[in-house]
Amino acid sequence: MLRLAFAMETQEEIAVRHSDQKVSRDRDTGDARGRLISAASALMREKDTIRLSIRQIADRSGLNVSLIGYYFGNKDGLQLATIERDTAFAIAKINAIDPESPPIDRLRNYISIVIEALYEYPYLNRLILAILRDFEDTQAKEIADRILVPLYSCARAIILDGIANGDFRPVDPDLAFFLIQGSCIQIFSSNAAFQFVLKRSPLKPAEVDEFMSLVADVLIRGFANNSIV
Repeated sequence: MLRLAFAMETQEEIAVRHSDQKVSRDRDTGDARGRLISAASALMREKDTIRLSIRQIADRSGLNVSLIGYYFGNKDGLQLATIERDTAFAIAKINAIDPESPPIDRLRNYISIVIEALYEYPYLNRLILAILRDFEDTQAKEIADRILVPLYSCARAIILDGIANGDFRPVDPDLAFFLIQGSCIQIFSSNAAFQFVLKRSPLKPAEVDEFMSLVADVLIRGFANNSIV
């Protein structure tokens, strides 16, 4: 079974950790810039929204609101910095997947990395899509090149290698990329929807492990040649 790479924390424990301005997974040092990013991240987690005011973020950080302009230019700049911080670890792990390992193993690894990142930062997909839709083209392209292109390139290579060696049946690798991403993302897209539909709290760590395995099993069986299903 796939296992989370970070400590086995509940969503509530992660929220507490993110609310501590001096501790975060990307090693913020407690400086003003890092505290503002951590405050924005914690609020987006807790409120299950990316729609925050700069006053909310400043109040949460305990810093003057003018520092957002000083460090980031505006709230858009703060959102860009938050995305860069939150995705850096996952993108590094994606880039480190061994291209010589079997495609099925690489796909399982890829899925686990994406789901880990979404469990840690459930707002990621919404924030990335908002940046691509609403920001200037140069900023949107920068985010796409830094985050989406590495994801796409890795997933596409996995699918093509799997087709070439006979593990996967011929499928469109571009469509496969969006299928993989959608399968990983949807359950984290809105805690409110999760709670109202299932009438329960968000996923616990053991359930995330189970979800990783389920997504990987379903996708691999879907891509597989009949001979290995």
